[in-house]
Amino acid sequence: MLLRCKLFNARSLCSKLSNLHLLLHSYDFGIIFITESWLNGDLSDSLLLSGSSYYILRKDRYDGYGGVLVFIQNSLKVVNNELTTDFLQLECIILDVMFSYRSMYRFVCVYNPPALANDIPHTTLLCSLFNYNCCVNYPVFFVGDFNYPNIDWGIPMSFGSVSHDYFLTC
Repeated sequence: MLLRCKLFNARSLCSKLSNLHLLLHSYDFGIIFITESWLNGDLSDSLLLSGSSYYILRKDRYDGYGGVLVFIQNSLKVVNNELTTDFLQLECIILDVMFSYRSMYRFVCVYNPPALANDIPHTTLLCSLFNYNCCVNYPVFFVGDFNYPNIDWGIPMSFGSVSHDYFLTC
């Protein structure tokens, strides 16, 4: 089975609802990952879904910035993995997609705010989340906006930041 996914950084879905609805109704994506949704509890799931064939998992930030949102095609069998208390402060959603008894994939969608890119305890926590989620016997995909600007992923190399070096090593 082919699973088509889309990832984008929205920087406020509220101002782009018509574009979102076009995406939901015009393309055949199994999963759509969105970072920087900029949602809080004020915008309902039904307004976001607009009658589409998806359902939503979301982790909003109380101040209406940041946040992650995942649209999942109703036909997919997905288990939403609740965050353990160690990771509740992170903006992430973890889900397992099951295609059959023998075929499963884990997706971890993360938004890491730029203000925390040089915060070593936060980076350590983010890396712990990665290590914790890799302890399964099926493929794991980490998607999102990590905001480590001092990492050149083409080389890969980090330039002058302990937290960036740590994240790259992770």
